[in-house]
Amino acid sequence: MTTVNGISQTGTPASPADRLASLFHPRSIAVIGASERTPYAVNAIRRMQAMPFPGPVYMVNPNRTEIFGAKCYRSAADLPDRIDLAFLVVPASRVLRALSEAAQAGATAAVVVANGFAESREPAGKERQRALAEFAARTGMAICGPSCLGVISAHDGIEAFAGTQMAPTRPGSVAVLAQSGALSHACMSEANARGLGLSYVVSSGNEACLEACDYFEYFLRDDNTKAICAVVESFKDDERLVEIGRQSVLARKPIIVLKLGRSTAAARMAVSHTGAMAGSGTFYDAIFRQYGIAAAHDIGDMLDRAAGLRYGAVGGAPVKRLGIVSGSGGAAGIMSDLVTEIGADVPALSEEFRQRIAGSVPGNITVQNPLEFGRQAQGDAPGAWAGIIEAFVSEAAYDGVVVIDALPLDAERTAQLGEVQRRHGKPVLLTGIVQDMPVCDPDGEETLKKQGVLFFRDLAAAQTGLRAWNSYVEYLAGAATLLPGAAAARPERPRLPRPSRGLLPDVEARALLREFGVPSPAESIVTDRTDAVDAAGRLGYPVVLKGLVPGVAHRSDLGLVRPGLRDADELRDAWLSVADRISRLPGGTGTAARYLVQRQVHGIAEVVVGVDTRSGGVPMLTVGGGGLLVELVRDVTRRVLPVSRAEVSAMLDEVHVGRLIGGYRGGTPGDRDALVDAITGITEFCESASGWLGEVEVNPFIVLPHGSGVCAVDALIVAREE
Repeated sequence: MTTVNGISQTGTPASPADRLASLFHPRSIAVIGASERTPYAVNAIRRMQAMPFPGPVYMVNPNRTEIFGAKCYRSAADLPDRIDLAFLVVPASRVLRALSEAAQAGATAAVVVANGFAESREPAGKERQRALAEFAARTGMAICGPSCLGVISAHDGIEAFAGTQMAPTRPGSVAVLAQSGALSHACMSEANARGLGLSYVVSSGNEACLEACDYFEYFLRDDNTKAICAVVESFKDDERLVEIGRQSVLARKPIIVLKLGRSTAAARMAVSHTGAMAGSGTFYDAIFRQYGIAAAHDIGDMLDRAAGLRYGAVGGAPVKRLGIVSGSGGAAGIMSDLVTEIGADVPALSEEFRQRIAGSVPGNITVQNPLEFGRQAQGDAPGAWAGIIEAFVSEAAYDGVVVIDALPLDAERTAQLGEVQRRHGKPVLLTGIVQDMPVCDPDGEETLKKQGVLFFRDLAAAQTGLRAWNSYVEYLAGAATLLPGAAAARPERPRLPRPSRGLLPDVEARALLREFGVPSPAESIVTDRTDAVDAAGRLGYPVVLKGLVPGVAHRSDLGLVRPGLRDADELRDAWLSVADRISRLPGGTGTAARYLVQRQVHGIAEVVVGVDTRSGGVPMLTVGGGGLLVELVRDVTRRVLPVSRAEVSAMLDEVHVGRLIGGYRGGTPGDRDALVDAITGITEFCESASGWLGEVEVNPFIVLPHGSGVCAVDALIVAREE
């Protein structure tokens, strides 16, 4: 879709992803503030003069007539033709004026390199950033930055980038985004060292106008991009990130994120146990896991994962049973250990297979898997190398073959690997032993890329890449039934009104949840001891006595819960004890408090279920072992809402308490289906209360024997501040 000043040809405002076309695929560029003295300007100009971009690159500086042999214009208004992209290397104080002039000259995209915006923490910087964002919103201009290095569109030969001059970016299928300029440069350097071609590079800086998810959305639509790498300090819109995750699954394009600042906890006080356990790291872990986004632990790990996913995972299968053919016996042994560590196998040869290839190798070679077949043996048996690799790939017992060599392969051998892979439809993975020993020459790398052969610079990288491939392919295999879109459509419930109080304690909370199919045990609210004994008689012993004090969320911590009361005498004693505890609380009124007498429920297991909305952000569901040990043991798993019923069931498979419910070691199985129904009811409540819900928790659910249901014995609901 063509856009002009942020408006599509249909007359509607263009999305950020639509507007990014001018940023990545301009027909003309102007360097505004061009100078031979400013390092960033020099770097950018040198890169642009060296890039194969066919369009004009204009220099703009009122104090120059020529820069590095190129004519320099006094202003954007003096340019001989309209421009698409303005690359600004002017001081922060001059950015808005320069952008206005560039817009008048036709620019629909810009890169703002200057510092001195919100990152400065000064009022003037924050005001500049606010004004910059307002300018972008008003004009529709796609602005990268500020405080960034710029963008590279490798397939178009565009390097509008102020980083230090390097070799031209090798076109490929991996897009790289880094908010930090230095780290974007580091990613490029590491990708080049791995022979990893890139489709785009973005140094996004402060993201005043375009944020990470805007770039992700563009990359997911781009045919040249098969995998996305990102080094991110923060995401500005968590709901948008969830949608990007969903889009990435539908597009079958993996995203690999190195998330910085994972140790920072959510900046608020939580009331529920689940909220207290939900820091920023666990929140993003939940999103990443749910949508198949890989969490890298450093730049090298991120790019090795990308190398294993560079051709995409559409129609792929896990590679779990491997043949290994190596020029080095020691390297073959290391590789065998590495693949075993990630859950793959190196199966022994069958006798039939052994006999089939034995005639192809010299007599001094031990025919086994892994197979050592070095250069001397290859010289003694010309032509055997490719035949042995093909034999492994064609054998039904193997999903693919790893080829290791200590010397670079020539063009003939790399071509043979591609042919073997094409004929049999199974992967051939080529790897070197260590990073300073290249696997093939540059022409060979191009051949491998064209033929779809995965290659890695060393054994550890091959392990990481193979694990990334298997993990993503296995994720995609299950994603169809786990994504919310796979769930049957539910009738839309009316929105619940905001409660009059910020904290709904146990009784009120469970009453509200019962409307959504969440069952509770029989109970009675009383105000004196005699009524409590009468209520217990009607309910039947044993019972639980709870002191109900306004504003108190966790009664057990204060001694206000007395379970397992077997008769009237025990109930009377418990009453006196709880009343005494209440009287000692700040503002406690003792006999004026209300009490809950609840039928004691015994079951198979205790489960905690909670949803925390992170102060109005994306709701996160937590499910795990409940009761008093919920925070101590932390046997929990998490998902971002909405989730399907199948996803709720999958969550129970991920926690130890789920095994207990299944009848661990011959024990009585619990009512798993009823628990899944109840958890689904809580998620439906969250949807209806989304306008005001802060937290909801049931702790615990008592899971009864199979066919007997579940009971929510304690709950709370917290409304977030308006």
